[in-house]
Amino acid sequence: MSKVLKLTTGAETVSSDCWQLIFNHLNNDELKAISSVCKDFLAISNLVKKTLKVLHPNVHVLTKHLNRFTELNKIDLSKFHGDLDKAIRAIARSELSLEAIDFCPEATFEAESLRELGSNPKMRNLKGLNCFLTKRLHDEDLAVIANSFPNLEELNVCRYDYDEKKNPSDYGVKILASKLRVLKKILISVKRNKLTDESIVALSLNCTFLKDVTIISNGDAKVTEHGIGLLLRNRPNLESLCIGKIEKDSTASSTITIENSISHAKSLTFLTCHVMDISDELLMEIGKAKLPLKNVELLDCRNFTVSGLRMVVSKHLNKLSIKGSDCEADYGDIKLLLQRDVANLTHIEISHSLVTSLNLYLLSTKFPSLEKLKISNVILDDEASSPPSRKSLFPKGLILLKNKGTNS
Repeated sequence: MSKVLKLTTGAETVSSDCWQLIFNHLNNDELKAISSVCKDFLAISNLVKKTLKVLHPNVHVLTKHLNRFTELNKIDLSKFHGDLDKAIRAIARSELSLEAIDFCPEATFEAESLRELGSNPKMRNLKGLNCFLTKRLHDEDLAVIANSFPNLEELNVCRYDYDEKKNPSDYGVKILASKLRVLKKILISVKRNKLTDESIVALSLNCTFLKDVTIISNGDAKVTEHGIGLLLRNRPNLESLCIGKIEKDSTASSTITIENSISHAKSLTFLTCHVMDISDELLMEIGKAKLPLKNVELLDCRNFTVSGLRMVVSKHLNKLSIKGSDCEADYGDIKLLLQRDVANLTHIEISHSLVTSLNLYLLSTKFPSLEKLKISNVILDDEASSPPSRKSLFPKGLILLKNKGTNS
């Protein structure tokens, strides 16, 4: 590659470093277009490209790309349908120093492939590994991940396989917790669950930088409120928590619950609950704790009312999502909800009995910053005498899904 690039004969020359700074602001499509201008631009664009999304199933094509784009820091294999073991080995034998790898869902790989990847000293700087929905993920694989990539900050080991023998257990997660000391984000979800509260406690005690946790306890639930409560107490720096199908401790040997532990999470900004009992008492404790929540999602949850829900609505909140949930509400409750300070609320997603024609009108007048309202599975009625048209209420867009009928 030449030291300088001449724009035109006799014109001022621009150094390659300057072009590289310019190219850093281009997206992949723009880089592809600019690389066809001249050989110098091609060489510079090869250096600027940081992410490679692998689509061609032939590993030989992948190898060519690995040799061409020498400054890659992320490889996305989520759409790759070739031999994953060969692809992993090709990456392991490259000269790249990657920061993140996404594996393809429904794929399988051998622990030996991961071990070879980890044997490359440059790959030990890997910070993100996404194994979402991979078919094979034993405790042995988790051990290889823990030993090979000690600098991992983000790890996704969500699985939904019904075969208990293929699912990770407490043993594997404890190895992760003991080795990955700088872990900041982890996602765990498996069916026919062999995980218990021991896994959650190990993560909360060993991974002191942990800020983002997703725990979906499918099948025979063994992760309980006791484990989540200890997570909240041990990791007060937690910023995001997504939990699903978490039940109370059936042994009744612990007095630790989410309700009496939530106040410890002073940094919590994102909270998502799936298919759970959410009591008004829990919502009230969240309100009392004055957490800096920006996003609250209750999906297919039950046993709470709008009276409890209004306690989590604050001036910090940007998004409120109540979908598929069994929420008791009436006109008076909605008025109470709308009386809260919601100056920053920009997105609302709601369903079932929470919305009527009048409530649409109230939403438009009480939430001045609202940008998007997504409503599903509701019947709009004539509760409001003559509200303005929905189009005029939400000029930035109103999404109505599966409306069963309307007279408004």
